[in-house]
Amino acid sequence: DITVIHDDFGMQNGPIMSMEHFREFWKPYLKRHFDLAHSHGIKTMMHSCGAVFNFIPEFIEIGADILDPVQVSAHGMDPAVLAREFGGDICFHGGIDTQSILVSGSPDEIRRHIDCLVDNFSDSGGFILAPSHYIQGDVPTENLIAMFDHIEKIRNT
Repeated sequence: DITVIHDDFGMQNGPIMSMEHFREFWKPYLKRHFDLAHSHGIKTMMHSCGAVFNFIPEFIEIGADILDPVQVSAHGMDPAVLAREFGGDICFHGGIDTQSILVSGSPDEIRRHIDCLVDNFSDSGGFILAPSHYIQGDVPTENLIAMFDHIEKIRNT
């Protein structure tokens, strides 16, 4: 079982709020929620889109088990750096870019993007390969097929 907190602390280029405000107004209440979940054997997922690199240590400290999504298109959210800095401390969920790669990339670019994610996150201590957001109607069908076919290929190797 997993409990999910859906809040956003990041925009494309930086945080929505200061770290001081997060620590004062959000962190204590999120910690209480995560502590309660853990006391019942439930994993915790922290949803926050955007450029949240500096918040990840805070999420880990309060007990987030999974970061959802890994929005690698946001500033400072490089998969190699995330895996190196936080791998083993938090499970990463997402990563497949739904804002540009799936919308306008070629099937080959989509496969390379997925391979990059797997190469960086697969040994980090936890990774759930998935789109970074809901897939919208502007994603071409051939790109969805390329994504699902490549994921299936990876699962079978």
